[in-house]
Amino acid sequence: MCKKAVLLSMFIVAVIGIYSLEYNWGLKYGAGVSSAFGDDSRYTLHYNFMSIDNANVSSHLGYLNMDSRKAANGFSQSLGPYAEIQVAKKLDSVWLLTELQWHRYNYSYVFSGDAFITDNLLLASAFADTLEGSIDQTLDYLTLPLLVKLKQESIASANSEHYDGAYIYFGPALSVLINNHSSSRKGIKALDANVADFVSASYTDSDPSAVYASSKSKSASDKVLAHKVDFVLGAGFNLKNLFNFGIGKDEIFLDFRANTGLYPIGNADSRTDFRVYSLLFTLGVKL
Repeated sequence: MCKKAVLLSMFIVAVIGIYSLEYNWGLKYGAGVSSAFGDDSRYTLHYNFMSIDNANVSSHLGYLNMDSRKAANGFSQSLGPYAEIQVAKKLDSVWLLTELQWHRYNYSYVFSGDAFITDNLLLASAFADTLEGSIDQTLDYLTLPLLVKLKQESIASANSEHYDGAYIYFGPALSVLINNHSSSRKGIKALDANVADFVSASYTDSDPSAVYASSKSKSASDKVLAHKVDFVLGAGFNLKNLFNFGIGKDEIFLDFRANTGLYPIGNADSRTDFRVYSLLFTLGVKL
């Protein structure tokens, strides 16, 4: 499905390009903030513990459960080529803009002095009452926006040596997941080690009647869909003849853009109803 959408977008751009009035391309880089939002924009730490007797029969021992605070902002980036085709021009102009961007979302699930919920006194005594730490999440996407750009062909630009008009753009963007990585910090990282120690200690305990096993449930961004669709909205302005080197087009643009998911992307055991967004300042250069 994703491959068909990419091919269709390329076909549309190619067909319109045949009848275009003007064509530009170049590179752009964006930097800003990103996070997760929605009803499930928290992370649930959940460990299940089983007791296994000498007959190898397992039974429920208990669980540990804790929810993080809502996801905190992280640093977001994007980088890649763009191409734009002018499809109409009167006083102002209309362009079709597409990009092929690497887009990184960073955000964190923070645990700050919250207490565990458990159904077993043994687990309550074996682990600390509260937890401090975070889970840092990184999602990398290959993104293909297909945008409509409205540019002000300003009268002032004819009288300005550098200013070359303002613009807005909007439209959908298809993204394919290329990396999903998380890292635990402070108490969260130590908790994983403590759970492993608790289980291994049961094998060397003086009472060999039972040993323990544990499993950790996936939550929130541990597992996400392989693709997503965003809505993109941005605005900025063009500058020209800044350096007067006589090399290339000597044109750049600066803009601010918002990307927001159109549907939930969670695919884990819990906390699936969340989306991601980014707010980026973008610098581009025409080639």
